[in-house]
Amino acid sequence: MKNLRSFFSIIAMGVMIISTVSLGGCGFYTKEDLAEYTKQRLREEYGEEFEIKTVVDGHRTIAYPVDKPDLLFETFYVISNDNGFNTYLQEIVGSQYKMMVEEKLANLEYDYYVDVNVERTGDFDADTDITIEELDELSGFINKPSYKIYLSCDALNYSDEELYNLFESIVYMHDCGISIYFISNDDINMVLKNYSSFPTMQSDGYYYLDYTRGYKRISSSITENGQWNMSFKDFKEIMKEVRSNELYG
Repeated sequence: MKNLRSFFSIIAMGVMIISTVSLGGCGFYTKEDLAEYTKQRLREEYGEEFEIKTVVDGHRTIAYPVDKPDLLFETFYVISNDNGFNTYLQEIVGSQYKMMVEEKLANLEYDYYVDVNVERTGDFDADTDITIEELDELSGFINKPSYKIYLSCDALNYSDEELYNLFESIVYMHDCGISIYFISNDDINMVLKNYSSFPTMQSDGYYYLDYTRGYKRISSSITENGQWNMSFKDFKEIMKEVRSNELYG
């Protein structure tokens, strides 16, 4: 019995040691270490105070500026070698695009959520008060946002023509990519829950919408010169499939 207790003591000690090892496998770093290190790096880069909402893994966190708790962004920092990056500027610009889209959806009678993705390439200097107009002059961004719009299936009470005109007006504002989901009200709540914790939809969320639930996604490639590369005729054909979904019953 004494030997058995010693065996379990060794196992317990091993678990404790493993739990303190860097989540990324280099050094002895805890989640608290990564959170504090990330806040320090962000403070040095932007001159603001930040908090960590979630430590995702050994290098990644979800952070937000203290004065804007809804502006979530992702960070990736390696404590052992100081490498890393964050998506703060992308989310700042994305929030501006989001406001533009939500203005177009202001008269919509049903629940929705808008996700905007802005891609960044390379390093460059930019202030956190950067605007969309200033963004056009920076080579470090691919200045064609991608919109994902999640709509309650109740919005299908609108006609195809009304919906087409609404989406076309969004595309007209700026060249972009656009994907649209009509989903059940329960799934709208799932989407809202996801975005309350993460700046983007997590992979399991996409799998759930596309495969588990099997929603038909309306999407098109990057538009050019404010012209939606989907005709009303093609849109109506897709909407036939959307409206036939038994999940809306």
